[in-house]
Amino acid sequence: MNTEKQLLWEEALRQQPLGMVVNVVGSMGLGWIFLDKEPLFFTIWLISSLVCTALRAIVFLKFSSVVHSPNTPYLDFYKRLLEVSIVLCCLNWSVLSWHTIATYEQWESYIVLMTIASMAGGVATTQASVFVGKVYIVTMLAPVVIQLARSPALTENILSGMSAVYCIALLISHEKNYRFLRAYMRQTLENTGLIAALSAKSDELKAHNRDLEFKVLERTAELTLQAHRDYLTNLLNRRGVLNCDEDIKRQYLGSTIYAAYIDLDQFKEINAELGHQYGDIVLQRTARAIETYSRITSKAMHWQRSLVSRWGGDEFVVIVVSKATESRPLLQALSKDLLRAIDLQHEVNFRTVHITGSLGLAQQTLTSDSNLENLLADAAIALHHAKQQSRNCWHLYDNALRDNTYRLQKINAALAHACVDDTLSLCFQPIVDAHTHAIHSYEALLRWKHAQLGDIAPSEFIPLAEANHLILEIGQWVLEQCCAHIAQLTQPIRIAINVSTRQLAQADFAQQVADTLQRYQVSAQSLVIELTESAMADNTLQQTRSTVQALQHMGFEVHLDDFGTGYSSLSRLHQFPITAIKLDKDFLQDWGEQSPALVEGTVLMLHRMGIRVIAEGVETEQQAQRLRNLGVDELQGFWFAYPSPLPTLLQTA
Repeated sequence: MNTEKQLLWEEALRQQPLGMVVNVVGSMGLGWIFLDKEPLFFTIWLISSLVCTALRAIVFLKFSSVVHSPNTPYLDFYKRLLEVSIVLCCLNWSVLSWHTIATYEQWESYIVLMTIASMAGGVATTQASVFVGKVYIVTMLAPVVIQLARSPALTENILSGMSAVYCIALLISHEKNYRFLRAYMRQTLENTGLIAALSAKSDELKAHNRDLEFKVLERTAELTLQAHRDYLTNLLNRRGVLNCDEDIKRQYLGSTIYAAYIDLDQFKEINAELGHQYGDIVLQRTARAIETYSRITSKAMHWQRSLVSRWGGDEFVVIVVSKATESRPLLQALSKDLLRAIDLQHEVNFRTVHITGSLGLAQQTLTSDSNLENLLADAAIALHHAKQQSRNCWHLYDNALRDNTYRLQKINAALAHACVDDTLSLCFQPIVDAHTHAIHSYEALLRWKHAQLGDIAPSEFIPLAEANHLILEIGQWVLEQCCAHIAQLTQPIRIAINVSTRQLAQADFAQQVADTLQRYQVSAQSLVIELTESAMADNTLQQTRSTVQALQHMGFEVHLDDFGTGYSSLSRLHQFPITAIKLDKDFLQDWGEQSPALVEGTVLMLHRMGIRVIAEGVETEQQAQRLRNLGVDELQGFWFAYPSPLPTLLQTA
């Protein structure tokens, strides 16, 4: 039995219990009505009807239990047996109608006719076999039509015709119902097939999704590993180290953790001279050296845990967890050994590259409030201090370093507004003739008094201004203030202003100065340009020399400040149109047996070159007399005047 017929029979079987109930109720009802009329006939007929219904019920139960298993033996036999039981029930009713319609009174015949018509109409939609359904309808109604047609009464003849029409209508309705049911079953099968196909596709998609999820998890794990590793050295990166924070605290609470922050010295020069490709080689070799040192030392010193990371660029971090707090000698040995591990010579591109590093070290006891990022920030502060001291050295963090760092950060933040918030000011100190003490010029000295930070020394904020290029704005402010002072005075004076190397390195600096002088109607002879020895550094020498020459052509005197503290500038003095040089005050503060000869020799040499000599930092009459005897031309210092506002100095001059 194919699937479509199976569904049809399943639908028919769902209707069978109702049909059997109607059959029993109808039989019992007519038996009760007519049993007294013909006891023997109706007894036999009623028993026959109940037996047929019982047979039908037995076959129905058996057929219902096996209809869902198409491969069950005798399945067709049970189907035929059920059809036979239905036809037997039908024949039993046809016997009743044939017998009663012709012989009973009219109202009695009508009762039978109504029962037969009702059962025929109900059964017409319950059969899975179209043939059996039609046989049932014809068998039920044919005796009625024939018997009523044989009656001489016109009324019965009319009922016969109506019954025939009713029979034909039921046959047509049965056919349509059957076709509709088959179409419905066919559509159901198609939908079921589609659903099955979709279900199969869904299962296939689910399986594919499971594979994708597995691959995603696998790839996520791989990407997570990559995200925590530096692509160049395969060391942990910044994220990889910080990701270990909670794990370290959980396992080693109460232990001491150390952070060594390493920065390679002059690595930028390697990239600039050899290229980044060779710089990468140096980074990889340095990473291997640090990793090897950490692995060997970890075993030797019984460290609980160690991490090595490339923090970024040419910066590396080593994290160490140890059971006991180490003494300073051990910390010193640890830092020196680590610096020695990276103090290597690398053969790169047929050149020998020597690499050293600077190191900042910080430590803390691991508590639940410990923070690895804060510890590394402390180590970075110590590193910054180490690099300020020298190369290839280390420094241990302490709270004073953090306080100083915080102060510098505040100064740096406030510096951006210093030129516009009226916190900068100028004071002046006279430069006098060594013999007559007549004032030659006034040096403009920059002062900064901040509302919260108080008085900030130039030695604090000038290097910061140089580092972040704010010195350009500050230098222009100083120039304009000096020009404004000169423009307001009736008597001629000369003011010396300090010009930074960054200003001189600007290609248009001379033009900026010329524009400022024109705006205030001030002559170049009213100003002296003071530059430091750092202006003679190799990296800015050419541009600085060009700018200084342009200023000299405009009529400025050019002085060299802090002579003898920085670069060996004697060999370069002839390259600059220098009018005078200033001996640094260290000459006086560190005066020794050789100092007179050194100063006298310098003065003689500079005079032969046509350059005047100025000594600053003069605080006593004895120092002034000594320098005058050695041939110094001009003097400056507290002995003559303290830095003061210009109006005050002019009143006392």
